[in-house]
Amino acid sequence: MKCPLLGTVRTEGEINPERADCLREKCAWWLDSRKGCAVLLVAIQLASIAATGDDINKKMPSKVHFGK
Repeated sequence: MKCPLLGTVRTEGEINPERADCLREKCAWWLDSRKGCAVLLVAIQLASIAATGDDINKKMPSKVHFGK
């Protein structure tokens, strides 16, 4: 059975939906409204949130700036 949960969807730090071995419209995880797999869409959103958090963390002052 083809399934995005069993496929390799992450390569070299990037999410690659073409590597997922899925059934597309025939799968229960497929979202017609988004024209995509729910599992992959969640992965993409989480990667975006992680990148934003990393950007915020880089902009925060270090402990040295606070005197302790």
